[in-house]
Amino acid sequence: MIYLIDKYDLFNEFQINLLDEVESKINSIAPSICEYYFENIILYSQVQTYLNKNYIERSYDFGVFRLHIDYETNIYIEKDDLFFNDDLFEHSTLW
Repeated sequence: MIYLIDKYDLFNEFQINLLDEVESKINSIAPSICEYYFENIILYSQVQTYLNKNYIERSYDFGVFRLHIDYETNIYIEKDDLFFNDDLFEHSTLW
């Protein structure tokens, strides 16, 4: 799922002032805290959208989350739900 987020929500959550500080700030904190921050941002944005990957200027991967910044400085968070799919863990039994 891809969410369009407000850059000020990202700035406030990670306590940064510029988009260039995103990667260094996220790499300096624990992964579980980073995931918690991303979940909060997604929870409050609730704006699912389509992302044209041709307009992406920069992308950052952080576990199951990807942060995309396009040429107009719109910020998108992509959450890979593949890891949370319950069907992956279901197996038929021998009995």
